[in-house]
Amino acid sequence: MVATDFKTPAEICDEIVRYVADATVLDTTRSQIDAIDRQILQAMVARLALVDKVANIKAKHHLAVVQPGRMAAMQERLQARFASTLPSQLVSDYLKLMTETAIQREEAQI
Repeated sequence: MVATDFKTPAEICDEIVRYVADATVLDTTRSQIDAIDRQILQAMVARLALVDKVANIKAKHHLAVVQPGRMAAMQERLQARFASTLPSQLVSDYLKLMTETAIQREEAQI
């Protein structure tokens, strides 16, 4: 079985060819992981598109790019929400990466 979510036709074909040539018991699960990775990256693309909209709104209304109180509250909520399923450090690292990327992107636009 090949997971096709968020994969191009060429990626799907390549995966099928690899499986036919050397199938293993891990192939189905690895295919699902690959599809989820693509979905995560696609979600990041969508997130950055929203960052662009936020930057436009902030520029129009002369709002500060960095809003520490909001950012700290968001991190606290997400840490609590995912505490039972994800390591706290992973959530922190993700938020740091996405926040720094958003700030840089917004500052470049404003």
